Amino acid sequence: MGDAPYYQRFGFSTAKTGSLWLPGPYERNRFLALELEAGALDNARGLVSATGSFEQKPDLGALVAAAAQGALAGLRTAL
Repeated sequence: MGDAPYYQRFGFSTAKTGSLWLPGPYERNRFLALELEAGALDNARGLVSATGSFEQKPDLGALVAAAAQGALAGLRTAL
């Protein structure tokens, strides 16, 4: 998803996204793609979705407590 006039300079276009769709509403002219390997999207069709495993998210409460105690190196608390 992006602004075509901006991303075209990097090779992105709508040329290979005509048979693909995204969940939810979106503007078709902003659905851009760039093949990293020539022909990779030639037969691509269907719904685009995330793949792979999700990363574990840190416990925000534990991070805040650690930061308050100065236990996180390089993290400064707000003044």
